[in-house]
Amino acid sequence: MRVVGSDPFPYTVVEAEDGQSRLVTGVLLEEIRRLAGARVRLTGRLVRAELPGTALEASSWEILSVDGERPLIGRLERDADGFRLVRPRGEVHRLGFVSGALADRLGAFIWVVVDERGGVVHYGVVRDSEVGP
Repeated sequence: MRVVGSDPFPYTVVEAEDGQSRLVTGVLLEEIRRLAGARVRLTGRLVRAELPGTALEASSWEILSVDGERPLIGRLERDADGFRLVRPRGEVHRLGFVSGALADRLGAFIWVVVDERGGVVHYGVVRDSEVGP
């Protein structure tokens, strides 16, 4: 998946396993755009595109890998024991080292790749916090 074009009219394009490229549309577009560079699985329906061809109106997404690693996704929180990632189904994953830039994103829905001690090696913000820290 990649973002092409320039502001104010960027396009998000997904390259399918069959080699065809499709424009991505739908209510999840901003989240999906933030996943550019990751290997993702999108589901949805094919619709007529603004550009020639068809587009994928995405209804869900799943991150398969980032730089060959399977990331964890969830909401970044902090409690008395430190930082934690609250996964979509409620499981809690304790995080070790968290950079200052990531620590400032409390409440954001993020993906993280962690090392063997739980330290965050890579991260990305999928959706900013809807509530302040």
